[in-house]
Amino acid sequence: MVATGFSQSHISRQLGPLERDGLVSCERDGVRTIWSADNDLVDDLCALVQNRLRQRLEAQLQSLAAG
Repeated sequence: MVATGFSQSHISRQLGPLERDGLVSCERDGVRTIWSADNDLVDDLCALVQNRLRQRLEAQLQSLAAG
């Protein structure tokens, strides 16, 4: 998986438990597996991570600008 830098098997191992917990689902399309988020909790978690990363990057930028 060029986009992520991880192997397909690694990603599948990470997504498997999420599927068992009902957070994602997978659909088989021939040899491909298409994963999708099935739970609003996933959207909330992604938003939380995105906001934390933005805050951290903004703090780093401010630190660089001040120094």
